[in-house]
Amino acid sequence: MSKIKTTKSVLPVVSCVMAQPFLSKALEQGISVEPFLAKTGLSYDDIRRGEAFMIGQLWYDLLDDLAKAIGNPHFGFEIGAFAAVDTLPNMRVLNFDGATLGELLTSLVVDVARLSSMATYELKTNGTTAELNSLRTFEPTSLPRQAEGYYAGFMMSLCRACCKDEWQPKEFKITICDPKTVPNTYRNQMTVKRGNRMGAKFEFPAAWLLLGLRSVKGQKLPDAERADAFLSQLDRLIDLYLDQQDVSLERFCKLTSLSPSKLRRALSKEGTSLHRRIDERRKIRAQALLLNSDLELPQVGSLVGFPEPASFSRTFKRWTGIPPGKFRQNSKN
Repeated sequence: MSKIKTTKSVLPVVSCVMAQPFLSKALEQGISVEPFLAKTGLSYDDIRRGEAFMIGQLWYDLLDDLAKAIGNPHFGFEIGAFAAVDTLPNMRVLNFDGATLGELLTSLVVDVARLSSMATYELKTNGTTAELNSLRTFEPTSLPRQAEGYYAGFMMSLCRACCKDEWQPKEFKITICDPKTVPNTYRNQMTVKRGNRMGAKFEFPAAWLLLGLRSVKGQKLPDAERADAFLSQLDRLIDLYLDQQDVSLERFCKLTSLSPSKLRRALSKEGTSLHRRIDERRKIRAQALLLNSDLELPQVGSLVGFPEPASFSRTFKRWTGIPPGKFRQNSKN
């Protein structure tokens, strides 16, 4: 059994690095995140740096508010389930090479205090069934729907990745405060129960703890999965800096802990470059802002790194073949 405790005298907080994938996804869909962050007392730069901490209840409120703004009740689950597992903020420190599910979950339980003092976690097994339990150190004033949805999503993704062909959805049992945060497709496959607001629980066969990335003929993470994880992480980082005109190679070398030559080689291996990746993310963000907001064209251009309207119009026409104003008008028609 592995267990880590945080005392109830500790202020329940979470590292704002945890907000990065949520804000990145909201920004991708043309949502202005500053009004949501204003309620937390943190700035956009605080989130990008990932060094500050956010009050637990405000963290829950932020995720729920973003989900409502986007109109997606499964917002948290989808981020946890569909992002490359080792790019998620609470997973980045784990060593995935050859690890079993039991080793990864134990590391996760031990490492949780680095990111949060909002709950205690316990991993236990009776030899037949394994349980991962969380117990909050405070009682939320509202149901932490999207936070627990995220937790359920990444736990499902992690278990499925380790079990591979032995993954049996019906054997994976989830207890969270609001089962509706899990899409119907997955609720029909797995056992999803309603719990309370004080913590989530996951149950699965204890034998799964011995399965993992080393269980497939001793192989490590496949190259295709490594590439997807790397590009997914890089895109999420890029999305946080698109409003800046100068998104330099040096900045992303620091963020990814790679030297300039290694970052160039990694991108070249995937048939792309940092410039092309940034260009594509700017195109996606600009189109989303034009479709989903009433911002003036100069404001849209500024938010994707083009403070000069003429430069934005010229670049957008290169992307789509038409000026941004025409693109917006066509979408309305």
